[in-house]
Amino acid sequence: MGPPSFIDCSTQQPELLLHADTLKLITLWDAEVIRDQLLLDIASLQQSIDAAEVALAKAQQDIRLVEEEQEAKKTEEHTHSRRFHTYSKKRDETRELIDTGRAPDYEVAERQYASCAAIADEEETQLLEIMEQLDVISEKLKNTISVSELKEHQRDERKQDQADQLPGLQEQLDAATSVRDAARSDTPKHLMGRYDRLRTKELSCVVPIVSGACSGCRMKVTSVHLAEHKRGATTHHCKNCGRFLGALN
Repeated sequence: MGPPSFIDCSTQQPELLLHADTLKLITLWDAEVIRDQLLLDIASLQQSIDAAEVALAKAQQDIRLVEEEQEAKKTEEHTHSRRFHTYSKKRDETRELIDTGRAPDYEVAERQYASCAAIADEEETQLLEIMEQLDVISEKLKNTISVSELKEHQRDERKQDQADQLPGLQEQLDAATSVRDAARSDTPKHLMGRYDRLRTKELSCVVPIVSGACSGCRMKVTSVHLAEHKRGATTHHCKNCGRFLGALN
């Protein structure tokens, strides 16, 4: 005679028998759940790095923008500084001509002096404002660089987390995959068809019976099916949601 069609689970739940195919499905689903979580954990590590890379790239772009702002302001400072020195020199030279009586035309020299003095004063005011703005931009650049350095540190930490955790997660994933593949090959094809359809719908494929009902949809299991399930006579699925029925809780 061949092997019995059920396995005694009395070590976990006294007087409870489950059909061998039900146990295979439970093993398969448990492995799938573990694999799914491991895949999420592995993906999460990479997503964390990707998010850190995006944050770092933005911080570096912010630095470039502030540096461009600084360079533009320095160019503006240079322009106003040149005008200030030019008109200050003309103002002083004109004042000297007036004071020494060497100006060819006194009234023209006075008007020129007043014009140069006004422009020099205006340029000086502009220069002082620009210098203050440059101080603000310099502090802004310093802060932006600090943020970038922090983002780079966070990126490096997440890369290190991945390097530390990935080998162990991959080892666990390989083990769960081996269990999953073995269980799939050992489970009858007609059951695997339903199982794969449930997976496609992203439903829990195997759920426990809780208080005599499918824990997936809360539909009561008939007394006959419940009795058969307890005896391990066959493998049952919920008549409402289609999930396979597993352990009894």
